[in-house]
Amino acid sequence: MLKLIKLYFLNTLKLNYFRIGDKKAKTWGFAALMVFVAASLLFTAGQYAYMVASVGLYELILPIFMAASSIVTLISTLFSSKSILFGYKDYDMQASLPVKHSSVIASRLFILYFYEILITAVIMVPAAYVYTLFARVQAVFYVAFILSLFFIPLLPLTIGGIIGAVVAVISSKVRKSSLLQVILMTVITLGIMALSLSSSAMGISSDIISAIYNSISRRWPPVIIYSNALGGNILSLALFIALSLLLFIIFSLIAGRFYNRINTAVTAVYTKGNYKVKAQKVRGLMKTMIYKEFKAYFGSFLWVFNTIFGMVILLIGAVASLFFGSSVLQALGGAEEMMLPILPLIISLMVCLTNVSCCSISMENGKLWLIKSLPVSGRSIMLSKMAVNFLVTAPVVIISSVLLCIGLKPDLITGLYMFLTPLAFCLFVAPFGLAVNLLLPKQEWTSDAQVVKQSAAVMVAVFGGMVCAGIPVALSISFGAKLVLPITTAVA
Repeated sequence: MLKLIKLYFLNTLKLNYFRIGDKKAKTWGFAALMVFVAASLLFTAGQYAYMVASVGLYELILPIFMAASSIVTLISTLFSSKSILFGYKDYDMQASLPVKHSSVIASRLFILYFYEILITAVIMVPAAYVYTLFARVQAVFYVAFILSLFFIPLLPLTIGGIIGAVVAVISSKVRKSSLLQVILMTVITLGIMALSLSSSAMGISSDIISAIYNSISRRWPPVIIYSNALGGNILSLALFIALSLLLFIIFSLIAGRFYNRINTAVTAVYTKGNYKVKAQKVRGLMKTMIYKEFKAYFGSFLWVFNTIFGMVILLIGAVASLFFGSSVLQALGGAEEMMLPILPLIISLMVCLTNVSCCSISMENGKLWLIKSLPVSGRSIMLSKMAVNFLVTAPVVIISSVLLCIGLKPDLITGLYMFLTPLAFCLFVAPFGLAVNLLLPKQEWTSDAQVVKQSAAVMVAVFGGMVCAGIPVALSISFGAKLVLPITTAVA
């Protein structure tokens, strides 16, 4: 089992590249980026914890953050279960190895748990530090916190793993399984987000935070047990650990029992038994290349699921504006007078979150030479990859902008820029993501998650795009959107 885990991380994180001359710089650069992201998340978690403590409710910091980490872990498991537990690329190879079946399952569960405990630690450790600044804690608190920290991810991981397995099996039985998986997972994830957001409100006050805690404790009872455990109740600590561990063990045993069946169902290819030859369609060169790219894009559940959320959230917000009007802007964290002029840039930020092309080269998985051998120019190959990014984002931007103009009734200039600025970013994001992927390709991988979620190109392209959209937002707040919008649109 330990060797399987070691091989996974060596292959995924490319730890050997730290010693290879021509790849050392890129690897260290990616490691530095990861450290920066982790530090930013730690700082953000600590900042929110301090906001809660500043209104005198420091005793609610850890229970609320425990619930928040559970939600993040649940969503993360939904994202990861398809590529780590079920249907991963090298399943057939691992199944044929002279390794115990239980060792393969245990290694996969440990890998998933390892990722989730990192997420939990990033959220909980800063919260605990802020808590100790305001509360008088004894040695028993540190013991209870450290012990419970390792068990916090188990319950949401179990629930997420079950949902992920069910969705994977259901979608494997139908055609267009990746599309069905995207729809099911999107609906489930949006439901979780809506449920969690319904517990929150804008602004910080003791009444609001108390209401959030009461709402959370009703919907996620382990929060109460966890709170009592940190208060020094040994029975609550034992109950929390036992409950988390027991349910995880049950899930592990059930997953082990049906592991091969689930993976066989997910990786199987179904064909029609009554196939008939029909008239063949003829397309032009560019249409054929774009069709090929779309087929590859929608053929990868993780690729679609990790890039579509910006557009989904934008469309949901646009539809909501028809019913709730300016309340949608207030939900973004500001007054209508401030948010409406910079709305074109907020839409552009959603576009930057939907970067399909930033991993389109890597997704070829070493087959790029085959495409290059075709009688097709490199320019046509690159244009087809950029076209997919544009065709995924531009129609949603146009529809959403129309709905937002109807719901929010902006002035003529702002309404015009609600189309021009996001569409300019659609034209910018596609070549930007492709250029980043050409500079930081990842051609050796066994799981889509290694490319879509863990590659340097995706991190640089998404965060770089957010910076490109975020800087004009900050400048608009300082100098006014009327000055910044035309410059940003022209530059993009």
